[in-house]
Amino acid sequence: ITSSGASTFNSGSVDADFTVNWNTGTGLFVEGSSGNVGIGTTTPNAPLEVKGAKPAGNIGGFQSGMFHVTGSGDTEFSNSVITGHSAYDTNTQLWYLGSTSSLNNDVAFINRQNAALHLYTNNTSRMTIGAAGNVTFTGTVQLAGIELGHASDTTIARASAGDVNIEGNLIYRAGGTDVPIADGGTGQGTAQAAIDALSAVSGATNEHVLTKDTATGNAKWKVATGDGGGGSGGLGGGTARIFTWSPDSITQGSWSIGMAVNHIYGGYFINLTSHANGDELHFSTYLGAGTYTLKMMHQTSPSEPIIDIYIDAAEVASFDLYSAGAVYNVISTQTGIVVGAGGVKDIKVIVDGKNASSSDYYAVIQDLVFYST
Repeated sequence: ITSSGASTFNSGSVDADFTVNWNTGTGLFVEGSSGNVGIGTTTPNAPLEVKGAKPAGNIGGFQSGMFHVTGSGDTEFSNSVITGHSAYDTNTQLWYLGSTSSLNNDVAFINRQNAALHLYTNNTSRMTIGAAGNVTFTGTVQLAGIELGHASDTTIARASAGDVNIEGNLIYRAGGTDVPIADGGTGQGTAQAAIDALSAVSGATNEHVLTKDTATGNAKWKVATGDGGGGSGGLGGGTARIFTWSPDSITQGSWSIGMAVNHIYGGYFINLTSHANGDELHFSTYLGAGTYTLKMMHQTSPSEPIIDIYIDAAEVASFDLYSAGAVYNVISTQTGIVVGAGGVKDIKVIVDGKNASSSDYYAVIQDLVFYST
């Protein structure tokens, strides 16, 4: 040992241990065979091993570990540095452990290079923070302990193209456009959107209703099964009853209401004055898309014609009202009438010739009803 300059122990490089003892045990030990240094141990298993019976240190009023590295400054680079395997000389990876606040209350674990940080369990990467700051979870991710924002926060934004913001109970895109949610989701657990929560919707035929389909349990656009508004034809929807005594227009003939106790309701509509071939009535009523059965209540007699029924210029039914004697409250039926697109339809009723045995063109009509099937 010299009083100045370098001091050397074991200058002959002899395989001999160096020990500094204290009153109850080994304080400092240098193993001659390996050069490993032990503090509190005579069998160091690494270039430096620090061992103690319990945390003997104290920092800021709290017990600490066996190893202290303390910087004199108050920035994040004033404490300890842990370098990676490639850090030497090229400085490829460099890690810092320290504080980011002037009060030294926060702790930072920093990768100064343009590279990621990884968190491992069971020797497998579980979470990665990329160089750009994006966080990636692998395996089965459970978010029960992860909170995005707090009750006091106003907005959480995803900083990317088409930013999505979460504000209060709302999810919206910063650009002002709608945020599509797959499978009818509400963004709240696995709940699907309730029908009564919808306002503006798309992808549906006009005048349809959104309902729960019995077969699939999914929401589906369908023709209304209840009665809805129509023209003078009346109810529309799943069942459309035509008020025959109140046509929207008369193209040909002189039609009037007749009364007789033999007829149900005590009345009927008849071309009593004209009673000519081609006498024509028009009604307006709503029919949704679907398949219908038409029922017409009428009288048959030796002087009645053939009646044709049209929907928007397409003939859908033809009934011969001739009979050898007068018969009241007859119901003629036509099934399989297909309406391709829902809407208010023009229903035409026209006298179209007569049976060879009929003597005239008197048309006595009591009721017209379309039933959705």
